[in-house]
This record gives sequence, C-alpha cells and structure tokens, in this order.
Amino acid sequence: MAAYPRLLVLAGIAIAAPGLSPHGRMRAIDFQVHQGGRVVAGPSTPAIATDWEAGGWAAKLDAAVRAASNRFVGPLANPHEPWHYTYTPEAVAAQ
Repeated sequence: MAAYPRLLVLAGIAIAAPGLSPHGRMRAIDFQVHQGGRVVAGPSTPAIATDWEAGGWAAKLDAAVRAASNRFVGPLANPHEPWHYTYTPEAVAAQ
C-alpha cells in the first residue's frame, strides 16, 4: 500500500480516504448504466466482458462522455475500467 498513501484499509479492503482521492475531489468519476430501474453495467471488474464489452455499454459510454465534454480523459486503461474517467475542470486545465 506504500504506492497508495491515501488509501485506508478496512476489513482487508483498500478504500480511498474521503475527500482526498480523485473521486473525492471530483477529478475521477465511475459511471454506471441504469435501465428499467436496475443497474445493467456497474463498476464491477467481473462484469467487464459481459456487461460492458459484450453488452456494448463501454462504447456507448465512451461516445457519450466524449460528446459531453473534452474535459474527460479515459476510460482508465490500467487496470481496465471502462466506467472510470478522469475529469479536468477548466480552471485546473488552464494552470
């Protein structure tokens, strides 16, 4: 865990400390797809091949994110997470 100094370990599971991670600072977003009142593609590694890739949601999300703003970068390549995008606000990008 030395490579990730801002992670907490609770019950053997590493989690990001609230407010300190890119997610907590709204610099990273994990999307999920809802359809008919249920999650059809969520942030789950075992569901990447079935829900995200075979279901076409990875490509659909990528197209939607790119159409929404050029401030998003992703999806995360390593580890492969088709739901994870980084967001750079205009004020940060200008620095």
